[in-house]
Amino acid sequence: MILFPITTRRARAAALVLGALGSLMTGATAAQAADACADGVAVLKERIAGLEAGVKAAPTSISPKEIAQLRALLFSALRLGLPTDVPACLEVLGQADRLRQTIAKPQVIDAVQLAKAELRGEDGTVVGSITDLVIDPQAGRVAYAVVTLGGGFLGVGDSQAPVPWALIKPGPDGAYSLPLSKERLSGAPRFSGTQRPDMGDRQWALAIHTYYGVPPYWLQDASAMAALCPAPDAVTSAGGGVKETVVPAADH
Repeated sequence: MILFPITTRRARAAALVLGALGSLMTGATAAQAADACADGVAVLKERIAGLEAGVKAAPTSISPKEIAQLRALLFSALRLGLPTDVPACLEVLGQADRLRQTIAKPQVIDAVQLAKAELRGEDGTVVGSITDLVIDPQAGRVAYAVVTLGGGFLGVGDSQAPVPWALIKPGPDGAYSLPLSKERLSGAPRFSGTQRPDMGDRQWALAIHTYYGVPPYWLQDASAMAALCPAPDAVTSAGGGVKETVVPAADH
């Protein structure tokens, strides 16, 4: 596969934008975030160009549909980065990077392996384990992880807490991260034994997501909807179709 070189500045931007979006938005200035969005777009363009070059060399390595989805997200990030919606631009770039990594090597884990993995808090301390997953069959995604919080961490007996799956991050060593402070976890809604809440109740679901400060799981990909919109300069044909818009190729 042919990859085009990425400048040092852009490489740093890629690591910042695609690897730590949460900390970026809380610790960076608006100007820094906008620069990171612009640099992240440039990095994504170069990586897509590299993948396209690889397809020409080995057509079976990646499908046109995969390239098309990456380019749709690139176009979405371009549109979102132009006005003032930089957080959405960064979110779309994160989605694009996750898609790119999955295309390169899908990462899957079964429930048995997940239950054996450590769950670490904000400071790296083991806070418990993931004992169950709650799946929304209509949305086709994991909604919550049921986390058993160890008494040694919270100073109380073991209890279970439903946590939005969007907060659970895989680590490099097989562990999983729940980047929340001890104070936030200690005050989290919990249950034990047979007192399991009705997780299909809308008000309960909204309250859980509000507590953790994340959008409801059914809206996690909302910013990517911009990728489905036609380009501003798209040409509508007489037959009602929309002419494909070509995203500018990377400079090299």
